[in-house]
Amino acid sequence: MVGEVNGRHGEVDWTPIRYLNKGFSQTVLAGLYRAAVVGIVTPLHDGMNLVAKEYVAAQNPADPGVLVLSKFAGAANELDTALLVNPHDIDGMARAIATAFAMPLAERRMRWEAMMAKLRAGTIQQWFADFLEALQDAHAASETYAHDKVAVDPLASWALRSVGSNGARLQ
Repeated sequence: MVGEVNGRHGEVDWTPIRYLNKGFSQTVLAGLYRAAVVGIVTPLHDGMNLVAKEYVAAQNPADPGVLVLSKFAGAANELDTALLVNPHDIDGMARAIATAFAMPLAERRMRWEAMMAKLRAGTIQQWFADFLEALQDAHAASETYAHDKVAVDPLASWALRSVGSNGARLQ
């Protein structure tokens, strides 16, 4: 597909898509992200979240690029000022890419600043604290459910009292 697009739209000294199928150091990758006027991250299901976040973080604050992001990526919830797209919608993708290239600097900065504020707030410490809170909430909910189930259902309460820990019926 890349060859078809480059063959149809490319010139001797320019190709629309530069496809490099190899690994790069973090420094080189950050430079490539920063040089990209538009970053297109379009997984068909949740994935590539780190790529989207790295693209945003690598941008020049004075002249940031525009992120076009699949609404199926988990990062779409956090990076909601990106141009969110359905990668199955070819016409919608084309419109979003055209919008990204034509976007005025003031709007690009506003969108980038909003995404960076969310990325800065999302530290590993905050993720860990949120995770522990969710575990505690789940534990408390399961204890409440178990307590309410026994207290509300006398038959279940009787069944629990009349069966030993090994499952044998008590006499």
